[in-house]
Amino acid sequence: MKTKLILSGCAALFALTVAGTVSAADTKSAIEKALRDLDAKWSAAAGAKDVDKTVSYYAADAIVMPPNASSATTKEAIRSAWKEMLTSPGAAISWKATKVEVANSGDLACVSGTYEQMMTDASGKPAKDRGKYVEIFKKQTDGTWKVIVDIWNSDLPAPASSEKNTKLEDDRLWVPYADGVWFQPCCFNVTSGGFSVVLKGLPGAMVGTHYHVGTVHGYTMRGYWRYLEHDWIAKPGTYIYEPAGEAHTLVITDDSPEPMVTLFVVGGGLIYLDKPVHGAVAAYEDGFTLLELTRKYYREAGLDARQLDLLVR
Repeated sequence: MKTKLILSGCAALFALTVAGTVSAADTKSAIEKALRDLDAKWSAAAGAKDVDKTVSYYAADAIVMPPNASSATTKEAIRSAWKEMLTSPGAAISWKATKVEVANSGDLACVSGTYEQMMTDASGKPAKDRGKYVEIFKKQTDGTWKVIVDIWNSDLPAPASSEKNTKLEDDRLWVPYADGVWFQPCCFNVTSGGFSVVLKGLPGAMVGTHYHVGTVHGYTMRGYWRYLEHDWIAKPGTYIYEPAGEAHTLVITDDSPEPMVTLFVVGGGLIYLDKPVHGAVAAYEDGFTLLELTRKYYREAGLDARQLDLLVR
């Protein structure tokens, strides 16, 4: 009798163990299917270019790490990144999960897969990208699943170092800056706030009086220009160096035989003044403000603003 009781107890314990294992597996399987469906709906929202719906899949403390750009850690930054991706000319994006792994705790999951993206490149031509992504989902207190980490990158090779990132003969790529003055960006330094640009100006045009907080290097490629506060004139082949702490007013000379084109490497921000001596602050410019100005122009001109991410350092 005792033996029968022991055997019956063991059988019951084994049945409970098996049932618990099956139940856990079923739960994980159900979560996996739910997250695949959720990820597919998210892709559909992005495909429909619904910015609000797309960003609603993120948790309040989500981190988004797009390629060639700084991480977005606030709701505003995440929305801005997606708005730029979805509203750029020729934009189209979709993705599909290929693997879902659910943590034993049942409240975390990793979803990975592949994406395809269409865009318009800086020259206005259609361009296609493909790559992979990883998303970390977390179960919220209300039972819903939200993304807390999102990262993706391209499978395509990086552009060759010899590829041009400025095209001086393409009028569309010149960003208006002042009356008769434009620039093409070369680099935005998001650490120091510095930047590098190719500046173009018509004879007689000027850039207002400004004070440099960092050093400046310049190399003139075309035309003539000078500072009103100095008596020298820069011509093709002229290299200039400016120490930090100098205020001056850049003008393209009236007798310049062609528009001035000069490469400037600026190691910090510019403080625009209302007059050269003892002037009050009129405006401020640095790599951050210039990047936003360029992005705005690209969007309005129908260019792919995401190409500017390649210039961020």
